[in-house]
Amino acid sequence: MTQQPPPFPQPGSDPTRPPDQGPPSYEAPPSYQGGASYQGGASHQEQQQYGQPPGSAPYQGQEPQQGQPPHQGQPPDQGQPPLPGQPARGSGAKVAMVVGAIVLAVVLLVGGGYLVVTRVLGDGPEDPTSGGPGTTGAGQGELPEQPTVEVPPVVTEVAQSAGLTCHDEATTTVKVKGCYLFEKDHLVTLRFRIADDGSINSFYVTILHNDVDPSKRAAEVRSIAEPVLAELPVSDADRDAITKALAGDETDVSGDTDWSGETGGAFAYRFSKDTTTLSVGEKSTDFMPRTPLAEDHQPIFDELTARGWTCETEDISITCTDGKSGKVVGNLTSAGQPNNEPRLVGFRVWFNGQQPVVDEPRMVDTYEALAKAGAKGDVLAIGMRMLADGEKHFFNSDVEFYRGASYYEVRGVQFI
Repeated sequence: MTQQPPPFPQPGSDPTRPPDQGPPSYEAPPSYQGGASYQGGASHQEQQQYGQPPGSAPYQGQEPQQGQPPHQGQPPDQGQPPLPGQPARGSGAKVAMVVGAIVLAVVLLVGGGYLVVTRVLGDGPEDPTSGGPGTTGAGQGELPEQPTVEVPPVVTEVAQSAGLTCHDEATTTVKVKGCYLFEKDHLVTLRFRIADDGSINSFYVTILHNDVDPSKRAAEVRSIAEPVLAELPVSDADRDAITKALAGDETDVSGDTDWSGETGGAFAYRFSKDTTTLSVGEKSTDFMPRTPLAEDHQPIFDELTARGWTCETEDISITCTDGKSGKVVGNLTSAGQPNNEPRLVGFRVWFNGQQPVVDEPRMVDTYEALAKAGAKGDVLAIGMRMLADGEKHFFNSDVEFYRGASYYEVRGVQFI
């Protein structure tokens, strides 16, 4: 029997997810598509929420200082008129002032253009918003083009019928297609592991629907699962057994199924007060570990330390604080990793109250730190910046990017 997938995001079911996080509210699916260019910057909506950034208001000239009225009294001494052939008194000073103003304007124009180029293109010295050393403009640029996971037509048909948004989650060591619905108090997760020949190896569907009778959730699960079951290499008797479990009152039902492979198949069904889950697939003894974010995570936390953060390691987590409002937590695991050495599989930026804006120091420090993650450094930095700039949920390079109600998160993909 395959391992039962935990509900998503059922509190406490996934040790790499915060246990106190309730179901988030999503207004719309993310609009980002892999390979698009991302230049960052606060949106108009963010500017309205957080106020105009410093220096964004147009220059209006210098106002007289309070308490200093304009010149009054006798006019200044005009002196004698100039002799013939001599310049008027003070004309040299005026010329010098004009020349000086032109030179100053050129300097400001060149300097301003330099600042714009270094801020947008990320090339140049330290970013003045970071407050830390070695700023290189991390988080700017393009995510790599995301390969497409080819799936049977039934996957797309079921997802469209249920109003789900699908993602190509993992494409390297394992192929995973995931489809999601995020609504207030109603979350649907439908994930497929795809075999090398493009067929469905296994799938599971999880529905979290607060204050809804389990029989109604079971009906929703059945409407999603039945078209998929019709395409799987299982017998009619197996399909009947699964359908019967969905219609019954038992909270935990599992069993074996016929499957075209040598190992056979299995299914598992369970429901609780708010969540219903069904998993069906080929039996497998292979354990798929969570994809690590970096082969060596130490440079990430060394960069945070160099930028003034304090980091402490405790068991399988590394917690860093900047002494102000910044807090990041990295999660490690050795399960299934090479030589059983701990690898970084999750990285969260926590916040309380107002969400951090995209260019504030703690976020810039985070981008620069994630950029030190080796091969995936640029992907992690760009994706984290996209979360801070408003994206909700997307995947790239076998990494999940998720915007929670009190944290931004990047973590490696795993199919349970």
